[in-house]
Amino acid sequence: MTLVKLINHSIGGGLILISLAAAGTAQAQPVPVNLNTWTAESYPSVPGSPNGVWNVSPGGNSVTQAQNGQPTFFYSDFNALNTEVSGKVRANGSGDDDFIGFALGFQPGDSTNNTADYLLVDWKRGTQDFNFGGNSTPGSTAFAGLAVSLVTGIPTADEFWGHVDFPQNPNGGLTQLARGTTLGSTGWGIGQEYEFDFVFTPTNLQVFVDGNLELNINGTFNNGRLAFYNFSEANVTYSAFEVKDIPPEPPTSTPEPSTILGLGVLGFGAFCQRKLAQGKKSKQDN
Repeated sequence: MTLVKLINHSIGGGLILISLAAAGTAQAQPVPVNLNTWTAESYPSVPGSPNGVWNVSPGGNSVTQAQNGQPTFFYSDFNALNTEVSGKVRANGSGDDDFIGFALGFQPGDSTNNTADYLLVDWKRGTQDFNFGGNSTPGSTAFAGLAVSLVTGIPTADEFWGHVDFPQNPNGGLTQLARGTTLGSTGWGIGQEYEFDFVFTPTNLQVFVDGNLELNINGTFNNGRLAFYNFSEANVTYSAFEVKDIPPEPPTSTPEPSTILGLGVLGFGAFCQRKLAQGKKSKQDN
């Protein structure tokens, strides 16, 4: 939609016509996500911890992860940067208390990518020590609550578990960036459905849970897919997800066009005032 405003002003018998155009676009509307177009990817399994199994509902509105196993992802067919995404997650109960969550900036193949670099938002129900074995890293402690971490390279299961970067694994690790404002030490509830909302830009991530802002971090973030995430937690359902594009962040060094236009109009207004004053003075002198 374009709004045009015309301003007529007479200066010294002449007519000046100013046209101001303010362009605006209709706000993008949320679009339902079809999960039939998403893809599953798991980190290599270890004894007793198989790969994830993601079962999509016939209509593509929900997906349930069925295995108690290694870190597993179910990633979108769209990039997550400059989007708002909302949806629901429910751990239906499998006698366990481990991780549910999401990834942002995940790239296909990141489970075997030494240069992987994405954000992991995960939520543990109960605090627990564990050593997965079968790798070079020691065990670690997973603390109850919601957190966001940076994942780089190819972490071991122990590093995912404790949000740590062990020197014994030179190929990758996790760095915890923040814990939830109110849920940082509070676990999720069995059978309880939670509404998650994400606002993701190149320099900021905001995560809302049931309308409350839990995580708000700044940085320089890579583009990539949105993904659902489970680790050692079966029977978790993600449903009713929607995505909406948001305008890219404006350049920090370049003034907004509207600002430039506004300054120009103000300067031109001052010019007109001077011309009117000069015209009146000339008439008085005559």
